[in-house]
Amino acid sequence: MRTQFNNNLNEAAFIKRILLLITILLFIQNGCSLDGNYDPREANPKVPAAPSPANESDNNDLLLFLDWNSQAILNFDVYFDIKNPPEKLLVENLMTSRYTVYGLDPGVTYYWRVLAKQDADTEILGEVWSFSTMPEFTLDDGTMLKSLRVSSSPPSNVNVMFECYDGNKRGITGYTIDDFNLRDDGDTVAPTDQFAQLKSKISFGYSQKIVLMIDNSANENVDFNQIKNAAAEFINSFSGSKFFKVFKFAEEVELVQDFTSDKGLVTSSINGIQPSPGKTNLYEAAIVGAGNLNDFYSDESIEQTALILITTHSDSKGERGLNEVLQQIQNKRTYLIAFGNIDDPFSVSLLGNRENYFTFEYLALVDKLNNVSNYISDIEDSFYWLVYDSPKRDFDFHTLAVTVKNNPISGTAGLIEAFYLSNDFFNAEPGLYINATSSNPAGIDTLGMFPGLTRTLTASTFGGDFLPNYTWYVAGNKIIELTLTDDNNRAKIEAVGSVGDEAELVLTDLNNGLQKILVINIE
Repeated sequence: MRTQFNNNLNEAAFIKRILLLITILLFIQNGCSLDGNYDPREANPKVPAAPSPANESDNNDLLLFLDWNSQAILNFDVYFDIKNPPEKLLVENLMTSRYTVYGLDPGVTYYWRVLAKQDADTEILGEVWSFSTMPEFTLDDGTMLKSLRVSSSPPSNVNVMFECYDGNKRGITGYTIDDFNLRDDGDTVAPTDQFAQLKSKISFGYSQKIVLMIDNSANENVDFNQIKNAAAEFINSFSGSKFFKVFKFAEEVELVQDFTSDKGLVTSSINGIQPSPGKTNLYEAAIVGAGNLNDFYSDESIEQTALILITTHSDSKGERGLNEVLQQIQNKRTYLIAFGNIDDPFSVSLLGNRENYFTFEYLALVDKLNNVSNYISDIEDSFYWLVYDSPKRDFDFHTLAVTVKNNPISGTAGLIEAFYLSNDFFNAEPGLYINATSSNPAGIDTLGMFPGLTRTLTASTFGGDFLPNYTWYVAGNKIIELTLTDDNNRAKIEAVGSVGDEAELVLTDLNNGLQKILVINIE
């Protein structure tokens, strides 16, 4: 009996071990963990996750894109509502994990969730997400900030390029350094504590590229010559460094004039456009136009872009969908002017994410295009370049926060956080230097070179009021050959003289009125 009991005990223990092993394997197979931190989205990548806008975010636009991650292989249903949980079906059987919502009300919290369909019989309901739109007052009041570029430069400058605009995304001009609050790692920066300044566009190589799309599909209720005259007047209203590109569109989108700053050439190409029969490929025109918009920002130059759509029809070709168009023009500057009777004015209005106008009269058309011209001109004065002389010398990461004083817009929409590293920062007196470093802040005044060898020289202006504009030339004997970079910030020199030769290399910062002489000896 005792032997039998032991055998039964061994069998029971064996069975328990087998059951435990099976349980563990099932946990592993289903992506579960035994530590109590099980997340079904990690176990099942088909569960909708990673929403955009971010869950519980605020100050969102009134037109935005709902995005999420999910590996569902069939399609999605999206529920969207001001109730929690959302009950209204926004769209069903969506084939992509992105959808556009527009016409939202300001200052409202919206709730949404996604139903992912793996197949006809398997559905996975995601969790409820929410976001809030910008408050209503921000459409006319307050300042929104958009960071464009953050960089650092010797000896200890943090350079923050940013844009200021209102809730209608119209540029706000005229700010000075006194209009901003600065906080470095949470500590308020007083003007007497550290040097900070704003530089304007005259400090840069600044230009704008403007893409003009003209609807030339035939419309017996519209005088097409009036459109051409208004467009030509629009082109001639600009000053400064502007480049224009013109397309026409009816059944197809066709290039009329590539980018040029020659206004006469542009207006001549516009005058040559003739009406064309057929449908209107408006959405394709918007997509093509947006594809030509690529802003560029560097410490030396800025290029900003804008799209102007002039149409007399809504889209009738149906080659592209509205949702696709809105995705393509996202984060672009687009202006819409509709002339005449439009079948679907609401959808057409969405193509102008900065401004949209509808008019029936020629003088009103000219006036609206003049408004657009003014708004585009304001763009070049609505961005700012903040130069902050940081006191940090600790080889660490820091955060410079920039806000507008007394700004009713709070949260991320009214804040710029510029992250910078102070590892190469050093103290230096204002002036023009060659090859200045943290270990040698004064740079070099003399340079000895062996025949045939090359050296690279870097120019630096510390404490200048304007972005530097450098020139280099060799005075005296031509004992070196000089090659410059595109921005003249660096020079490569090669010693071509004989031993004992001497010459002076003269570096000038034209914008700041500074000069530096480097004496070069061939050794």
